Amino acid sequence: MIDVLLVSPRLPSTHPRYGGDNAYTDLLLQYPPEGVRYHHYEDLMTTGQVRKLKWLYRIGPRLVRYGILPPDLWAEYLVSDFVPDVLHIYGFSAVVRFSARAARVPLVLGQGTGSYSDLKYRRTNWGLKRIRLARLLKRAFLVSIGAHDSSLAPECASHVLVWSDFSRRMHLDEGYVKPEQIEVLPPGLPYHGARIARNEDRADVTFLFVAKDFDSKNGAMVLKAFQTVQSVYPQVRLILVGTPRTGVLIREPGVMHYLNLDRDYLLRSVYPQADLLIHPTKYDGFGLVLLEAMSFGLPVIAVDAWAMPEIVRDGVNGYLIPPGSLEELVTCMTRVARDREHLDALARGARRVFQERFALPIHNRRLRQIYEESLSSSGR
Repeated sequence: MIDVLLVSPRLPSTHPRYGGDNAYTDLLLQYPPEGVRYHHYEDLMTTGQVRKLKWLYRIGPRLVRYGILPPDLWAEYLVSDFVPDVLHIYGFSAVVRFSARAARVPLVLGQGTGSYSDLKYRRTNWGLKRIRLARLLKRAFLVSIGAHDSSLAPECASHVLVWSDFSRRMHLDEGYVKPEQIEVLPPGLPYHGARIARNEDRADVTFLFVAKDFDSKNGAMVLKAFQTVQSVYPQVRLILVGTPRTGVLIREPGVMHYLNLDRDYLLRSVYPQADLLIHPTKYDGFGLVLLEAMSFGLPVIAVDAWAMPEIVRDGVNGYLIPPGSLEELVTCMTRVARDREHLDALARGARRVFQERFALPIHNRRLRQIYEESLSSSGR
């Protein structure tokens, strides 16, 4: 049995900031690789085996508040009496000091996309020069306190794992990760497709949009496209999951709107009602929601940007549209609304692509191997 200390984001699924990183933590804890036992740092904090380095928790936020460090500093500062076989830090920058004298604990770093992407694509008013300075200052801080970070302080890691080639390129561009050190390992999800119970004879199509951040994922454009398609095909339906900036529930014919849902309810009761997921986001590094949909055999309409082309094969398991293109979104939605056979072919493609690349056993076999390689290279 390999005991892994997991330092990663974990929030309740109903929390407004719950996202892909939190979902990945839940997946690891619920479906660990065979022969691996996870010990999440928050659980060990409740038993007193892991404690916070409080002085660092005071310094870090102050440096951000005073503008010395960029706002993407998401870090944990810990000391642990528990000495694992492997330390796996995912989604955070982190200091982890072991109080007991022990052989060096192998380190695996993981990241879905990374905070550099947030600065580059969300803070578009910053400019490249300001972003580079912010990253240099953040690295200087992390190195000075002995923190680990997948892109800015990866030197001690045996493996750096990212979800996509898009993320891998960004990590390598910063120049601190070695090419032989970094590997693309997409998340793995359990397959839910066999549980779908649909009436295959029905003529209508149910579209689905799921996003915690309704506005940045372009929920308004989804609604506008649906209204256009519904004017020609009145039997189509739309399920919206997410809270608009207005906080107001959308009440329109053919639309079912949920402001917020527990993830278990979403998986159990919402995905099985849908035929196709729409995700025309304004920004998204990876898009774990696309994999969730495909695990139910749903094709997806996504944006031809970021890591989306690594998930969606245009015309095979869905469509890729230009960012912000309402016209293209309407065209794709119209095609599946009028051609059920084509929609079924896309659904078969979604199941096939999912099983080939994103199924849980594929992810878990490789992650187990990575832990074993880390142990072997450390001599433990």
